Amino acid sequence: MWVATAAVCLPFACQVLEAGWAPAVPCLWRSAFGVPCPGCGFTRSVCALMHGSALDSLQWHPLASLCVAVLFVLAAAAVAERVSPAARRRVSEVIDAVLRPATALGLTGLFVAVWIVRVVLDASGVRWFRW
Repeated sequence: MWVATAAVCLPFACQVLEAGWAPAVPCLWRSAFGVPCPGCGFTRSVCALMHGSALDSLQWHPLASLCVAVLFVLAAAAVAERVSPAARRRVSEVIDAVLRPATALGLTGLFVAVWIVRVVLDASGVRWFRW
């Protein structure tokens, strides 16, 4: 139920952030170490994706579209589980596959790998990604 609620509230949160109604919170990682964190640009990427700008979304953070897709799959699975008791077992298997520790570790590794690529490209003068 929390996943479905988050999926519904996400577009509203993007509007609030873009309108400037919420104060910007500085990145503690960037403040401490002087380089952007692995998640820098993620919120702006999701907002760009919600506005239909896939290229801007990729430039802000390349993994946001993947995470949004996983969020919607989990939300759809949660709704299907409530609507159809017959689908309960299959839905539970999908949710369990996504939430396994190995999957979480793999996604964390993917975030770190993308972050390293972004930092190296930025340090070498390639300014394709936004921070």
